[in-house]
Amino acid sequence: MIDFNGVSCRYKREYAGEGALPVTALDDVSFHIPRGSFIALVGRNGSGKSTAARCMNALQLPSGGTVLVDGADTSDDEMVLTIRQKAGMVFQNPDNQLVSSVVEDDVAFGPENLGLHPDEIRKRVDRAMKAAGIYDRRLDSPDELSGGQKQRVAIAGVLAMEPECIIFDEATAMLDPAGRSAVMEMIRRLRERGTTVVLITHFMEEAAEADEILILKEGKILSRGTPAEIFAVPDLISEAGLDLPAAVKIRNLLRQRGADIPDRVLDIKSLAEWIAGNCPENVPG
Repeated sequence: MIDFNGVSCRYKREYAGEGALPVTALDDVSFHIPRGSFIALVGRNGSGKSTAARCMNALQLPSGGTVLVDGADTSDDEMVLTIRQKAGMVFQNPDNQLVSSVVEDDVAFGPENLGLHPDEIRKRVDRAMKAAGIYDRRLDSPDELSGGQKQRVAIAGVLAMEPECIIFDEATAMLDPAGRSAVMEMIRRLRERGTTVVLITHFMEEAAEADEILILKEGKILSRGTPAEIFAVPDLISEAGLDLPAAVKIRNLLRQRGADIPDRVLDIKSLAEWIAGNCPENVPG
Protein backbone atom coordinates (compact mmCIF):
# COMPACT_ATOMS: atom_id res chain seq x y z
CA MET A 1 0.00 0.00 0.00
CA ILE A 2 2.82 2.42 0.91
CA ASP A 3 6.47 2.27 -0.12
CA PHE A 4 9.28 4.48 1.19
CA ASN A 5 12.35 4.20 -1.02
CA GLY A 6 15.45 5.98 0.32
CA VAL A 7 13.34 8.83 1.71
CA SER A 8 15.06 11.83 3.27
CA CYS A 9 13.38 14.98 4.61
CA ARG A 10 15.21 18.09 5.70
CA TYR A 11 13.93 21.34 7.18
CA LYS A 12 15.56 24.74 7.24
CA ARG A 13 16.85 25.58 10.70
CA GLU A 14 14.99 28.75 11.70
CA TYR A 15 16.68 31.57 13.62
CA ALA A 16 20.04 29.80 13.43
CA GLY A 17 21.76 32.29 11.17
CA GLU A 18 22.95 32.10 7.62
CA GLY A 19 24.89 28.99 6.71
CA ALA A 20 23.33 26.81 9.41
CA LEU A 21 22.87 23.19 8.38
CA PRO A 22 19.29 21.98 7.79
CA VAL A 23 17.56 19.71 10.28
CA THR A 24 17.28 16.12 9.03
CA ALA A 25 13.93 14.59 10.00
CA LEU A 26 14.25 11.42 7.88
CA ASP A 27 17.57 10.07 6.64
CA ASP A 28 17.49 7.56 3.75
CA VAL A 29 14.52 5.62 5.12
CA SER A 30 13.07 2.63 3.26
CA PHE A 31 10.16 0.43 4.30
CA HIS A 32 7.02 -1.20 2.90
CA ILE A 33 3.52 -1.22 4.41
CA PRO A 34 1.46 -4.13 3.03
CA ARG A 35 -2.16 -3.60 2.05
CA GLY A 36 -4.56 -4.48 4.86
CA SER A 37 -1.88 -4.44 7.56
CA PHE A 38 -1.75 -2.56 10.86
CA ILE A 39 1.63 -0.91 11.38
CA ALA A 40 2.64 1.11 14.44
CA LEU A 41 5.30 3.76 13.87
CA VAL A 42 6.92 4.71 17.17
CA GLY A 43 9.78 6.84 18.43
CA ARG A 44 10.49 9.65 20.87
CA ASN A 45 9.83 13.30 19.97
CA GLY A 46 12.01 14.35 17.05
CA SER A 47 12.47 10.81 15.71
CA GLY A 48 10.79 11.67 12.41
CA LYS A 49 7.59 9.68 12.78
CA SER A 50 5.18 12.59 12.15
CA THR A 51 7.21 13.66 9.12
CA ALA A 52 6.88 10.10 7.81
CA ALA A 53 3.12 10.27 8.40
CA ARG A 54 2.78 13.49 6.40
CA CYS A 55 4.80 11.96 3.57
CA MET A 56 2.26 9.14 3.33
CA ASN A 57 -0.49 11.63 2.56
CA ALA A 58 1.55 13.92 0.24
CA LEU A 59 1.33 16.71 2.82
CA GLN A 60 5.13 16.57 2.94
CA LEU A 61 7.35 15.89 -0.06
CA PRO A 62 10.69 14.20 0.52
CA SER A 63 13.96 16.01 -0.07
CA GLY A 64 15.27 12.78 -1.55
CA GLY A 65 13.91 9.37 -2.49
CA THR A 66 10.31 8.50 -3.33
CA VAL A 67 7.08 7.73 -1.50
CA LEU A 68 4.55 5.61 -3.38
CA VAL A 69 0.93 5.24 -2.28
CA ASP A 70 -0.72 2.34 -4.12
CA GLY A 71 1.92 2.84 -6.79
CA ALA A 72 1.37 6.60 -7.17
CA ASP A 73 4.32 8.91 -6.56
CA THR A 74 3.49 11.63 -4.01
CA SER A 75 5.68 14.09 -5.93
CA ASP A 76 3.39 13.84 -8.99
CA ASP A 77 1.07 16.87 -8.73
CA GLU A 78 -1.55 15.15 -10.88
CA MET A 79 -1.79 12.26 -8.40
CA VAL A 80 -2.07 14.23 -5.14
CA LEU A 81 -5.89 14.20 -5.01
CA THR A 82 -5.98 10.48 -5.77
CA ILE A 83 -3.37 9.81 -3.09
CA ARG A 84 -5.33 11.75 -0.47
CA GLN A 85 -8.47 9.83 -1.37
CA LYS A 86 -6.63 6.57 -0.85
CA ALA A 87 -4.74 7.59 2.31
CA GLY A 88 -6.80 9.53 4.84
CA MET A 89 -5.21 11.33 7.77
CA VAL A 90 -6.31 11.87 11.37
CA PHE A 91 -4.22 14.38 13.32
CA GLN A 92 -3.40 14.89 16.97
CA ASN A 93 -5.62 17.90 17.69
CA PRO A 94 -9.24 17.39 16.56
CA ASP A 95 -9.94 21.13 16.72
CA ASN A 96 -7.54 21.60 13.80
CA GLN A 97 -9.60 19.25 11.62
CA LEU A 98 -13.13 20.51 12.18
CA VAL A 99 -14.48 22.97 9.62
CA SER A 100 -18.22 23.25 10.28
CA SER A 101 -20.56 24.30 13.07
CA VAL A 102 -22.67 21.13 12.73
CA VAL A 103 -21.28 17.62 13.19
CA GLU A 104 -22.89 16.00 10.14
CA ASP A 105 -21.89 18.91 7.92
CA ASP A 106 -18.32 18.48 9.07
CA VAL A 107 -18.37 14.76 8.24
CA ALA A 108 -19.85 15.57 4.83
CA PHE A 109 -17.10 18.05 3.95
CA GLY A 110 -14.74 15.46 2.45
CA PRO A 111 -17.28 13.56 0.34
CA GLU A 112 -18.70 16.85 -0.95
CA ASN A 113 -15.25 17.83 -2.16
CA LEU A 114 -15.02 14.54 -4.01
CA GLY A 115 -18.02 15.66 -6.07
CA LEU A 116 -20.21 12.72 -5.05
CA HIS A 117 -23.97 12.61 -5.62
CA PRO A 118 -25.95 13.98 -2.62
CA ASP A 119 -27.61 10.59 -2.05
CA GLU A 120 -24.21 8.89 -1.88
CA ILE A 121 -22.92 11.59 0.47
CA ARG A 122 -25.90 11.07 2.78
CA LYS A 123 -25.27 7.32 2.91
CA ARG A 124 -21.58 7.73 3.57
CA VAL A 125 -22.04 10.37 6.26
CA ASP A 126 -24.63 8.34 8.16
CA ARG A 127 -22.53 5.18 7.87
CA ALA A 128 -19.38 6.96 9.06
CA MET A 129 -21.08 8.66 12.02
CA LYS A 130 -22.56 5.37 13.16
CA ALA A 131 -19.19 3.62 12.82
CA ALA A 132 -17.52 6.37 14.85
CA GLY A 133 -20.24 6.33 17.50
CA ILE A 134 -21.32 9.98 17.10
CA TYR A 135 -24.56 9.56 15.11
CA ASP A 136 -26.66 10.70 18.06
CA ARG A 137 -24.71 14.00 18.10
CA ARG A 138 -25.05 14.61 14.35
CA LEU A 139 -26.99 17.87 14.71
CA ASP A 140 -24.88 19.28 17.53
CA SER A 141 -22.06 21.78 17.26
CA PRO A 142 -18.56 20.31 17.63
CA ASP A 143 -17.97 22.99 20.28
CA GLU A 144 -20.41 21.13 22.54
CA LEU A 145 -18.42 17.90 22.36
CA SER A 146 -15.62 16.51 24.50
CA GLY A 147 -12.12 16.05 23.09
CA GLY A 148 -12.74 12.36 22.49
CA GLN A 149 -16.05 13.05 20.74
CA LYS A 150 -14.40 15.68 18.54
CA GLN A 151 -11.77 13.15 17.54
CA ARG A 152 -14.57 10.75 16.62
CA VAL A 153 -16.02 13.45 14.35
CA ALA A 154 -12.62 13.89 12.71
CA ILE A 155 -12.32 10.13 12.21
CA ALA A 156 -15.86 9.96 10.81
CA GLY A 157 -14.91 12.66 8.30
CA VAL A 158 -12.07 10.47 7.08
CA LEU A 159 -14.20 7.31 7.10
CA ALA A 160 -16.82 9.04 4.94
CA MET A 161 -14.23 9.40 2.17
CA GLU A 162 -13.76 5.61 2.29
CA PRO A 163 -9.95 5.56 1.97
CA GLU A 164 -8.04 2.32 1.59
CA CYS A 165 -5.56 3.45 4.24
CA ILE A 166 -5.95 5.63 7.34
CA ILE A 167 -2.97 7.23 9.06
CA PHE A 168 -3.45 8.16 12.72
CA ASP A 169 -0.80 10.74 13.60
CA GLU A 170 -0.74 10.80 17.42
CA ALA A 171 -4.55 10.79 17.22
CA THR A 172 -4.92 9.63 20.84
CA ALA A 173 -2.25 11.88 22.38
CA MET A 174 -4.69 14.54 23.64
CA LEU A 175 -7.38 12.11 24.81
CA ASP A 176 -8.15 10.63 28.22
CA PRO A 177 -7.98 6.83 28.67
CA ALA A 178 -11.65 6.40 27.69
CA GLY A 179 -11.11 8.42 24.51
CA ARG A 180 -7.99 6.45 23.61
CA SER A 181 -9.85 3.20 24.18
CA ALA A 182 -12.66 4.32 21.85
CA VAL A 183 -10.21 5.22 19.08
CA MET A 184 -8.42 1.89 19.42
CA GLU A 185 -11.75 0.08 19.19
CA MET A 186 -12.42 1.88 15.89
CA ILE A 187 -8.99 0.84 14.65
CA ARG A 188 -9.82 -2.79 15.46
CA ARG A 189 -13.01 -2.52 13.39
CA LEU A 190 -11.09 -0.95 10.51
CA ARG A 191 -8.70 -3.90 10.55
CA GLU A 192 -11.61 -6.31 10.33
CA ARG A 193 -12.79 -4.43 7.23
CA GLY A 194 -9.38 -4.80 5.60
CA THR A 195 -8.40 -1.13 5.85
CA THR A 196 -4.66 -0.47 6.03
CA VAL A 197 -3.91 1.30 9.32
CA VAL A 198 -0.77 3.24 10.21
CA LEU A 199 -0.67 4.34 13.84
CA ILE A 200 1.90 6.92 14.92
CA THR A 201 1.94 6.78 18.69
CA HIS A 202 4.07 7.02 21.83
CA PHE A 203 1.67 4.76 23.77
CA MET A 204 3.35 1.37 23.56
CA GLU A 205 0.17 -0.34 24.78
CA GLU A 206 -1.41 0.79 21.50
CA ALA A 207 1.58 -0.32 19.44
CA ALA A 208 1.28 -3.78 21.03
CA GLU A 209 -1.91 -4.38 19.01
CA ALA A 210 -0.24 -3.82 15.64
CA ASP A 211 0.89 -6.52 13.22
CA GLU A 212 4.32 -4.93 13.20
CA ILE A 213 6.12 -2.11 15.00
CA LEU A 214 8.58 0.15 13.22
CA ILE A 215 10.89 2.13 15.53
CA LEU A 216 12.41 5.39 14.35
CA LYS A 217 15.36 7.09 16.04
CA GLU A 218 16.89 10.34 14.81
CA GLY A 219 15.36 9.92 11.37
CA LYS A 220 16.52 6.35 10.82
CA ILE A 221 14.87 2.96 11.26
CA LEU A 222 16.21 1.45 14.47
CA SER A 223 14.22 -1.78 14.27
CA ARG A 224 11.14 -3.43 12.81
CA GLY A 225 9.33 -6.56 13.92
CA THR A 226 6.23 -8.02 15.49
CA PRO A 227 5.30 -6.69 18.96
CA ALA A 228 6.53 -9.94 20.50
CA GLU A 229 9.89 -9.59 18.72
CA ILE A 230 10.30 -5.91 19.60
CA PHE A 231 9.32 -6.26 23.26
CA ALA A 232 11.64 -9.24 23.67
CA VAL A 233 14.59 -6.82 23.54
CA PRO A 234 14.08 -4.27 26.36
CA ASP A 235 17.46 -2.64 25.66
CA LEU A 236 16.23 -1.77 22.17
CA ILE A 237 13.18 -0.02 23.62
CA SER A 238 15.38 1.94 26.02
CA GLU A 239 17.75 2.93 23.20
CA ALA A 240 14.79 4.40 21.33
CA GLY A 241 13.81 6.45 24.39
CA LEU A 242 10.59 4.46 24.82
CA ASP A 243 9.13 2.26 27.53
CA LEU A 244 7.71 -1.23 27.60
CA PRO A 245 3.94 -1.62 28.06
CA ALA A 246 2.94 -2.15 31.68
CA ALA A 247 1.65 -5.67 30.93
CA VAL A 248 5.00 -6.67 29.41
CA LYS A 249 6.86 -5.31 32.45
CA ILE A 250 4.64 -7.37 34.76
CA ARG A 251 5.03 -10.42 32.49
CA ASN A 252 8.82 -10.10 32.65
CA LEU A 253 8.78 -9.77 36.45
CA LEU A 254 6.63 -12.92 36.71
CA ARG A 255 9.05 -14.73 34.39
CA GLN A 256 11.90 -13.82 36.74
CA ARG A 257 9.93 -15.60 39.45
CA GLY A 258 9.58 -18.75 37.38
CA ALA A 259 6.34 -18.20 35.48
CA ASP A 260 6.48 -19.66 31.97
CA ILE A 261 4.46 -16.93 30.25
CA PRO A 262 4.55 -17.00 26.42
CA ASP A 263 5.77 -14.08 24.30
CA ARG A 264 2.27 -13.53 22.88
CA VAL A 265 1.11 -12.15 26.26
CA LEU A 266 1.51 -8.43 25.60
CA ASP A 267 -1.50 -6.70 27.15
CA ILE A 268 -3.37 -6.62 30.43
CA LYS A 269 -6.28 -8.73 29.13
CA SER A 270 -4.12 -11.58 27.84
CA LEU A 271 -1.96 -11.41 30.98
CA ALA A 272 -5.02 -11.68 33.23
CA GLU A 273 -6.33 -14.59 31.14
CA TRP A 274 -2.98 -16.41 31.41
CA ILE A 275 -2.83 -15.89 35.18
CA ALA A 276 -6.42 -17.07 35.61
CA GLY A 277 -5.79 -20.13 33.44
CA ASN A 278 -2.53 -21.11 35.09
CA CYS A 279 -3.21 -20.27 38.74
CA PRO A 280 -6.61 -21.93 39.31
CA GLU A 281 -5.99 -22.36 43.02
CA ASN A 282 -5.98 -18.55 43.39
CA VAL A 283 -9.21 -17.97 41.48
CA PRO A 284 -12.44 -18.09 43.55
CA GLY A 285 -14.97 -20.67 42.44
